[in-house]
Amino acid sequence: MIKNLVSIVMPTYNDSSYLEKAIDDILNQSYKNFELLIVNDGSTDNTMDILKTYQKQDNRIQIFDKQNGGTGSALNFGFEHAKGEFGTWVSSDDEKHPQFIENLVKCLKENRDVEFACSAFTSMYLNKVFKPYHYNGSNFVFCGGLSHDSTVTGKTYITDDWAEINSVACFQGVCFMFTMRLKNLCGPYIEIPGEDYHMAVKMAMNTKEN
Repeated sequence: MIKNLVSIVMPTYNDSSYLEKAIDDILNQSYKNFELLIVNDGSTDNTMDILKTYQKQDNRIQIFDKQNGGTGSALNFGFEHAKGEFGTWVSSDDEKHPQFIENLVKCLKENRDVEFACSAFTSMYLNKVFKPYHYNGSNFVFCGGLSHDSTVTGKTYITDDWAEINSVACFQGVCFMFTMRLKNLCGPYIEIPGEDYHMAVKMAMNTKEN
């Protein structure tokens, strides 16, 4: 495990029309100390051609090619090769804020009793900001369902009910990070749909603080 290194796993399957943007958003992060492990999960489009071009441009990129097995299978394959102190994974059609890694690393390093962190995110499909809580000026209040306002406070807060929230509301989010110690403790992703929500609940139950 390499101190301060972030291992980012990107599973991809026939996402060639979005892939370059997703990779560029990672390469343009303000936090530079990362490895990007891209797992081609049996794509039948020109995904591998795109990946080979990027690998020649940046030595932080590692490419793995495997038979199609689904997202959970690809994540497990990628994390088997991860060397970082911190870990996260991104979809190959995501768009990321340039400081997403920096902000989550900072949160985990400043709160060593926390091993799983996530942030608000914007759904372009629903044109809405998603977050588990909003700040009403004095307290954080659980949003619940689709009742999210559009504000993003930038505030950091620690909650001890994340496992319950995620099991009920499936609020995994798409911007998150964990210590690899916690990931190794929780074991592999399930290889059926829902692998992200399942792992988030496991991490919340096993982290030092949720």
